Amino acid sequence: MKSLNDRLLICDILECKKRESSCDEVKRYCDYCIDIIKSGISSMYKEVFQFLEMDEEINNQLIKEVNRIIKMYEEVEHLLKHNDALYKRYQHQLFTGFTDHLCESYYLFLKRHNKVTIPRHPGKRKSLKEYRNFLKRFNYSIREEYLFVNEKEDTN
Repeated sequence: MKSLNDRLLICDILECKKRESSCDEVKRYCDYCIDIIKSGISSMYKEVFQFLEMDEEINNQLIKEVNRIIKMYEEVEHLLKHNDALYKRYQHQLFTGFTDHLCESYYLFLKRHNKVTIPRHPGKRKSLKEYRNFLKRFNYSIREEYLFVNEKEDTN
């Protein structure tokens, strides 16, 4: 894990775990793990991953996938913000965050550094599988319906 971005993401996950825990021992261990990552002691990374119950470190494929999902939702927000009817219809499908800890951590990291504009709407967080399914349908259903509704409004 040589990439600074990957190391920052792991530190973000550890910070979240530390904030969520009420146990002082877990908080101290989170600080210990953060120090391992910040110091770049690669021989001890496995210990950190085991603590986080991660089989592997965050990889570029996961980052690319999350970025595609976020881009899709930025476009959805843009398409729906001026159309109340479509907004109400697709409201339950707006971005609510990830159930996957790594994806959620990456989103929070991007949000904290103003790299993404999409808000996290209230509701049940979705899994990568749910977002992947929505991504498949996105190009056709929402875009086509948006164009159809706008054409209809233009003719009236």
